[in-house]
Amino acid sequence: MQKASNDRLWTKEFIIMIIINTLISIGSFMLSTTFNPYLYDIGYTASLVGVIAGISSASSMVSRICSGGMANRMNKRTLFILFGILEAVSIVLLGYITNLFLLIVMRIVQGFCYAVISTAGMTLVAGSLPEGRMNEGIGFYGLSQIIPICLAPAAGLGLAAMVGFRLMLYCSGLSIILGAALMLFIRAEDGAPEAVKTRRFRWNELIAPEAVPPALCAMCFAVLNSMIMNYIVMYSNDAGIAGVAWFYMAYGIGTLTVRIFGGRFADRNRFGTNAAIAGAVGVVSMLLIWLGGSKATLIPAGLFFGLSYGLIIPVAQAGCLSRTPPERSGTATGTYFLGIDIGFVIGSTGGGILIDHIGYARTYGWCIASILVGVVVAFVFVDKRFRKREQPALGKL
Repeated sequence: MQKASNDRLWTKEFIIMIIINTLISIGSFMLSTTFNPYLYDIGYTASLVGVIAGISSASSMVSRICSGGMANRMNKRTLFILFGILEAVSIVLLGYITNLFLLIVMRIVQGFCYAVISTAGMTLVAGSLPEGRMNEGIGFYGLSQIIPICLAPAAGLGLAAMVGFRLMLYCSGLSIILGAALMLFIRAEDGAPEAVKTRRFRWNELIAPEAVPPALCAMCFAVLNSMIMNYIVMYSNDAGIAGVAWFYMAYGIGTLTVRIFGGRFADRNRFGTNAAIAGAVGVVSMLLIWLGGSKATLIPAGLFFGLSYGLIIPVAQAGCLSRTPPERSGTATGTYFLGIDIGFVIGSTGGGILIDHIGYARTYGWCIASILVGVVVAFVFVDKRFRKREQPALGKL
């Protein structure tokens, strides 16, 4: 992608990238909300379901170490297309596999593919945005996950119920294939700039130290999102709560609301203040899930969690990029996603183990501890160390 001139944000390629990310997210969310119940139905325990689900995030987590360097040095468009196709194929194959070893292999492949395409896509977008509107552009790019959050879980559950899990996987894979195909309309440089191609490898191309504190904060909130994506359907089934799709609708509405109306508010605050606000709203969400146990409390819980996660994630993402030199934006993006992946691993595997011992509701109650750690990280390791370099988080939406 070419950097926009004259401070212009809404270029044709930026709009196409938003559509691409929307299609990729639809395919991913359709799988994430149906795969775990499917495994549970064919006989796997909640803890083993968590391990299988967490393998994908663990693979993605490990892959982030090299995906940032790949995005720095290689043609990002080519990376996106090739690994997008591979991820779609591996998703379809899940419908023909019940063997534990093969399931784990497919999830490892999916995690690696997701790490590469998400890092390449975000790096392409970040490199094309006007310098003065970087955070604003990231905020709008993040909106491409809101429609999938609202629609994809319900679509995946509905399709699985109507036509079966296997055909639903074909729809999930097709969405990702369409996203990869649209990447052909994106202009990409021939790999990395010459200065990056010719320089010797550096260890800070694996992880950006400057981006670690915001990524750690994002990790703590990602634990909650992992618990939501992996277990809320199973929790609602266990508690006899009908209409879990409305939870995801409320989640999407909350995220959309904070992205549209929260930008100016977030710009006036430091990172720690935004994290504290997101944390307080997140605590309310977890309390409603823990103590509520009904549809009347589950839907508001989705709304509050959407507000919380929708605020902190763009703030953390912009924080990682704003603290890292532009030529290492791929590494900064990989470091941010590494934090998210670690959070997903903790949430899926640790959550499954806790659920087997103390049940769904109390496990969501324990998620409050992760929120508190994230807020402490924001104040102690982000604000105090980087206060002079803090930049606006969401831009003026």
